[in-house]
Amino acid sequence: MKEDFVVGDYIIDFAYIYRITAVTKQDGQDDMLIHYQPIVGQDKVFTASIPVKSMKKSGTRKVITAKEVKEIMKAIGGKGLDGEYNVMSAKEDIYQNDWARVIPLIKCLWGKKNDGLGKTDVELMEQMITHLCREIAFVTKKTYGAVRKEIESALNKTKGK
Repeated sequence: MKEDFVVGDYIIDFAYIYRITAVTKQDGQDDMLIHYQPIVGQDKVFTASIPVKSMKKSGTRKVITAKEVKEIMKAIGGKGLDGEYNVMSAKEDIYQNDWARVIPLIKCLWGKKNDGLGKTDVELMEQMITHLCREIAFVTKKTYGAVRKEIESALNKTKGK
């Protein structure tokens, strides 16, 4: 499925949310080039660009929609997962910025947080939850704190299932 990118749309990678400032055709190539800047409130100020064909590989995608927020919250509050994970593959999942892969990791770590998770596991879980909260807060126009409470509440309910 081909995604259309328009000036003013928002994209996200594993760390920041950006606003598209221009979409141009690369000289001598069929691929489009997306130019973007971090949105206000980020600690970085720059303009960068990325070919559309490289976005998936780099973990850059359009921000989620309001409909996807509902699906994500449903997935977080859904039946718990008793899974194992590998720190290296978890870091790759975070970098790929795919919520279908990250939510099970969050749920797995959340379910084990009272069992004495190591520092790396706690940091990974916090990084994933923080990133998810920021994106949902941006999309829904809610505060980070309100979104964080909703997610933690859903995770706590999952833990009891």
